[in-house]
Amino acid sequence: MGQFWTVCVFNLDKERVEAGGSKLGEFLPYSCCRELSHRLLPSNILVTPKTATSLSDHYDLTIPHFAPSRDIVRDLLRRIERVMSERLGMYISKYELVLLRSQNTHTPPSPGNRVGLLTLPVELLIVLFQTLTDTFSITALSLTCQLCFPLGRARLVERNKELCLFNATSVGDRLICVGDNSSIGDLPEGIFDDAEKQDLMVWPGDSQPDPQEVGMERLHAFLKVRCEESNLQRRLFDTAFWDKAMETQLIERPFVEQTRLLELLFTEMMYTFENEQIEPHGRDLVLCNTTAGEFVRGDAFSSLYEGADPELITDLQNTYERDISQGGEPFYERRLGFAEILVSHICWSHDYSISMGDPTWSVHRGRWAGHRFAITAVDAKPSLGIGKTWKDVSEEIMEEMKELWIGEFGDEWQEKL
Repeated sequence: MGQFWTVCVFNLDKERVEAGGSKLGEFLPYSCCRELSHRLLPSNILVTPKTATSLSDHYDLTIPHFAPSRDIVRDLLRRIERVMSERLGMYISKYELVLLRSQNTHTPPSPGNRVGLLTLPVELLIVLFQTLTDTFSITALSLTCQLCFPLGRARLVERNKELCLFNATSVGDRLICVGDNSSIGDLPEGIFDDAEKQDLMVWPGDSQPDPQEVGMERLHAFLKVRCEESNLQRRLFDTAFWDKAMETQLIERPFVEQTRLLELLFTEMMYTFENEQIEPHGRDLVLCNTTAGEFVRGDAFSSLYEGADPELITDLQNTYERDISQGGEPFYERRLGFAEILVSHICWSHDYSISMGDPTWSVHRGRWAGHRFAITAVDAKPSLGIGKTWKDVSEEIMEEMKELWIGEFGDEWQEKL
């Protein structure tokens, strides 16, 4: 049956799966990896406060995903709504409550009444909040007093922006495409650090193996489990936050703190976090391998048109070479583009089966496996450090991709560009 490459493109640094399919030959040549191109572009997260002309504008909001603790949030909302109704003699929805809280001003204590941490200048308190990345710590410190509340709320907005960027980009991360039959005892050189190698060697897999056979445990299975069980923070209010909130009885605090807590919990809902990416023409871009110091030019793809039928050349030029404003396709729409080049050079397995024509018999031993990448403008390549210079491997890579496409599609390979 051959080797499968299911959920196979792993981000080793962010412990997540970037792409995958069934067999390599069933997704690599069929534009199933283009999301990688987006993730390797420079990103900028724009944060915009949501505006409302009336409270009804917010009625379509839903409770954010708080992992398994969503019921806790609902209980907190019901409790606050009930108390507010009793005190004000009227019903106030959770959305109205959030808006009311967001309109409140929290007057800090006068300098003469400050004690302990509050004796620090506000500038130092801001620096203190900036050093915190743990959502629970930020939230708990925010609830200590009126002075810290707006500082903490601002830090939560900034932290959510950081997490959005974390989730949106793979720039500079180690990427590797691993076959299901790969072995822990067969690793690409210089990619895994000592701690990661130790984790690999003690991993039991599906059962407790004989120590003499530990190297035969599947690398793919280890990475898949590592991604599934990753404890890296990806959401602002994640499971770790709610575990600590329950342990410390955070939601059982006095009523005023509960209402402030509710406002902090809805931080994600009161702002729009959008990923703004540039979309330059592909000919102005380069795929950079920052580990090897090699790059592939976007304008080199046109060399693949040579020898094709004149009508096909015209179609390819109209599709990919024209400016986007004139009807040309974005660079990531290429069927053979940066993403396909990347994936075909980061594959790793001792099993050569890839279910597609490979005249070189080398795709399964990718020379870039586990390396770090970025897609940048031609004149904006990252610095490699003192004494190191970039090497243009565009012609070499295009020739390799040409052979791979010919091996898969035969004489019609240029129609699959």
